[in-house]
Amino acid sequence: MKRFIAGAALLTVALGLVSCTTPDSRLRSDLLILVSIDGFRWDYLRKYEAPALKALAADGVHARRLIPVFPSKTFPNHYTLVTGLYPAHHGIVGNWFYDPAYNETFGMGKPSSNSEERWWADGEPVWITAGKQGVRSACFFWPGSETTHGGIRPSFSKPFDK
Repeated sequence: MKRFIAGAALLTVALGLVSCTTPDSRLRSDLLILVSIDGFRWDYLRKYEAPALKALAADGVHARRLIPVFPSKTFPNHYTLVTGLYPAHHGIVGNWFYDPAYNETFGMGKPSSNSEERWWADGEPVWITAGKQGVRSACFFWPGSETTHGGIRPSFSKPFDK
């Protein structure tokens, strides 16, 4: 659990450093940091010592509850968070699934699944929308962030490594 919390704190600091502001903006009011910790139960923030996460929650906005999409797996839910689409509309319907159109299996541990645009093309994640508007973005370990979308990528990304 300590390694997990340390990783989340590092992610928080790194996202803050790379910030999602426009180049000419000097205000921090337009900074957006989205932190999602897979499997992080609703009561963990109170139950464990996590000062960086507690500070983020106190100074920003946090969800008191969420209703996951079906299936309640990592990749479909994380891609739904950044596209606003249900899995049936963005195409990531599981952590692993067979696609008869490609006669191929998508898998969260397969590097080609994470880096090939064809798997992620149905839906526009928030970092692509930001990039189209000249806003910098950084993605750390976020499903779908390792590929281009119409030639656009996040300004900085760290690959998902399972």
